[in-house]
Amino acid sequence: MRWLQNLVEPVKRSPPPPAGHAAGAAPDVRRPAPSLPADRIVSIDVIRGVAIAGILLINISYFLSRAGQSPASRGTDAVIWQVVDVLALGKFHFVFAFLFGTGVFIFLSRLRAKGRSRWVYIRHAISGLSNLQLPSLIAVVGFFIGGLLMTWIFLPNILQF
Repeated sequence: MRWLQNLVEPVKRSPPPPAGHAAGAAPDVRRPAPSLPADRIVSIDVIRGVAIAGILLINISYFLSRAGQSPASRGTDAVIWQVVDVLALGKFHFVFAFLFGTGVFIFLSRLRAKGRSRWVYIRHAISGLSNLQLPSLIAVVGFFIGGLLMTWIFLPNILQF
């Protein structure tokens, strides 16, 4: 893991002053700034793009079936779909998930290098809940609790009679 930490160490340079501030004025350190384009790791972005293309390749048969193509393929088409299934099925999802974990590791290591708390990441993840995701989360938790209540409290009492 040390090689990955060496790979993602931030470049030691000072960010440009925010707009509206004088060059000698201290920037507002409470608000995190986005990464500079030079700090991005291009190889991870390229591998992530290949993984997304592979996921598209896996799902293309579903897309074609919804467009009206018959699901039964013959001849060369059958061979191509078999090769896609053998070479791609399940592998690109794993690569994409692995790169997500790598991105989180890089993000947390850069936070630590800047002297910031990991709670910045947690707060960022929680604030990412949009207006559609938060009600969905509440509904899922509610159905889970309702299912537990129904299974362990209400049904045993109903079935006793």
